[in-house]
Amino acid sequence: MNKSHHLDNVLIKKLETFKTRGELLERLVYLPQLPKDIEFTSDSHRIQCCEEVADLHIPQPIEFEIFDTIDLMIRNGYRPRNPLNVRTWRDLHHPGTYLVPRTAPGATVVGLPGVGKSITCATILSKCYPQVIDHDDFPNAEGPVKQVVWLSVEAPHSGKARDFVDNLMEAWNTAIEQARFQRRPNSTSRRPTSDLNEWLQVAKSGFLGVLHIDEVQNLFQLSSAASRKSSNHKRELRIVEDDLLKWLLNLSNSGQIPVLYSGTPDGLDALAKRFSNAQRSTSMGYHQIPTFNQQSLSAFKNHFLIYLFEYQYTEQQIELTDELASLILELSAGIPRIVIGLWIAAHRYAIRQGHSTLSVESFELGSQKLTQMLSHGVSALMHNDRNAMSHYEDLMPGNSVFWNEFLLSNGKPPKKK
Repeated sequence: MNKSHHLDNVLIKKLETFKTRGELLERLVYLPQLPKDIEFTSDSHRIQCCEEVADLHIPQPIEFEIFDTIDLMIRNGYRPRNPLNVRTWRDLHHPGTYLVPRTAPGATVVGLPGVGKSITCATILSKCYPQVIDHDDFPNAEGPVKQVVWLSVEAPHSGKARDFVDNLMEAWNTAIEQARFQRRPNSTSRRPTSDLNEWLQVAKSGFLGVLHIDEVQNLFQLSSAASRKSSNHKRELRIVEDDLLKWLLNLSNSGQIPVLYSGTPDGLDALAKRFSNAQRSTSMGYHQIPTFNQQSLSAFKNHFLIYLFEYQYTEQQIELTDELASLILELSAGIPRIVIGLWIAAHRYAIRQGHSTLSVESFELGSQKLTQMLSHGVSALMHNDRNAMSHYEDLMPGNSVFWNEFLLSNGKPPKKK
């Protein structure tokens, strides 16, 4: 990008840059306080301290790619909205006056539940960018201006536009620390799309840099497990309210606001059923966060478990071996959130049984007693059992063939088979 875009654009000037991956890593990693004086600590206190491991965050290589995408989205999204340009203000007051229509950049982060989609996006946004920048002096404006760099909202479980706009308004109020929007009563006769458009106008005036929509699968209704089984595991998903999907499309078009989507494969596939949405939601990138597996056992051991094993709350420490790493992988399907849950469960079992150290038994029995409800899904993932995975709405893999062809074709429609 031409440096002049940074020098004369006040929206970009105060955004931090990271010269090295090491600087970025320091910002993204989170390591809780290490255990100390364990031999003088009660069993109950040790178990409580072990729960802090749930906050551990070790960035995986794909997170650096996602950061690059988000950074490009924000900076490229601000480039055509330079407040020094009269056209920018004209568009704020009279949308659609650009001589050359522009579509704001979009990107997607997808993965199975527990792989770290939400925490990855939230960590990058909150640790690498200020949410709000206060400008006392702003080009072509009287008085101070609050620039909202990023906003993150969760798609409501109902999938309805009314609940979605409530989430947007609440998030905006929280970000600027003002009651800019008042919650509308459920009985209001005002259409949700009117409130969505009102929010959009405020977001444009606040120069929102990127909107992150998490749990996008909530916007869709899924067919029953029985229906999927009868149709050879085919997933039938439909938008709860079509007006909301159309509004999201408009968000990137006339709204000129970059959008980052994150969710499970089924939800992102449903979003892409409209080819226009597929284009806009991946123009800056499509990132699939993988689970660890036997092929990545070395990375699992040396770049994830090695940090986790620093947090042992028993009198003696167990050694991290390939065999133990493989066992943990088998019991967790390589999903980080389940790995952490298993780690805590093993500690609870060992400490309550009076064992001085963790053992294979700690992990096996801890898994049986405290993560039993997950065992069927974990087994399905480990053995790639599509029949077993069909019992879970959010475990079915996405249409990776479509996405690979789509991205390789630079957004052109995939060829018919």
